[in-house]
Amino acid sequence: MNSTCLVTFFYPGIERKINKFFRNIKNQTDSKFDLLIFFNNKKNFLIPQTPTNIKIIKINTSIINSRFKMIKILKKLDYKNFIFQDSDDLMMTNRVETCKDLLKKHKVVINDLEIHGKKKINMYFSKRIKPKSNITAKDIINYNFCGMSNMAIRKECIKELIIPNTKGILIFDWYFWTIILSKYKGFFTNKTLTKYFVNIKSPTHIPSTRNKKILTKIARIKKNHKEIIDKLIRTKKIVNIYLLKKNKISKNLKYNFWWE
Repeated sequence: MNSTCLVTFFYPGIERKINKFFRNIKNQTDSKFDLLIFFNNKKNFLIPQTPTNIKIIKINTSIINSRFKMIKILKKLDYKNFIFQDSDDLMMTNRVETCKDLLKKHKVVINDLEIHGKKKINMYFSKRIKPKSNITAKDIINYNFCGMSNMAIRKECIKELIIPNTKGILIFDWYFWTIILSKYKGFFTNKTLTKYFVNIKSPTHIPSTRNKKILTKIARIKKNHKEIIDKLIRTKKIVNIYLLKKNKISKNLKYNFWWE
């Protein structure tokens, strides 16, 4: 078994992207990793032949609950590093290699995005975040640039922290990485990229122009997120993230973050 595990979810509707996903894995410059696939609300997928070691776990529940179950499972697995990757996005060929190398020094790694939408935008987050910055929870309290497609983490971080399964969570990624970054700093790099494919039907897509309906939804979600995080602070389940150091992040909204 390898010491690094690539973690992803397969769900109904992803079938037509599976072959491209596996070609992407095959083309990684570092092939020494295992693949963990969570089947969510789907009994079977046709998995192409691949030399990569694959473990499949079936979870039939809601999107949010499946993520909480995922964390519990990851805590029990015998890996040193986890690299997260959404199955509808792709990785630059050096992503596994770069993340593994950076995780030797840093506990959490945040990599940049290459946007594939109406036009291609290279190094999207670097337009506003200085590469090699150390990111804390305070940096993402008002918006998010830490998703399950551009993050990597040492297992020790997940094992040591309690991620409360709080009712009312609307955006798991934002909640999870806020808790992680309340204790550990995330190292931001643009030495590798996640190819992020824009779904214009999703209110979370970036970059975007917001209409009134979407802005109202975003305001509600941000309020919900802050209330839950503030409760964790009051009950001393996490440190007061508002006292953490904040990075200088450009306010150029041409390159808006998720939920901004």
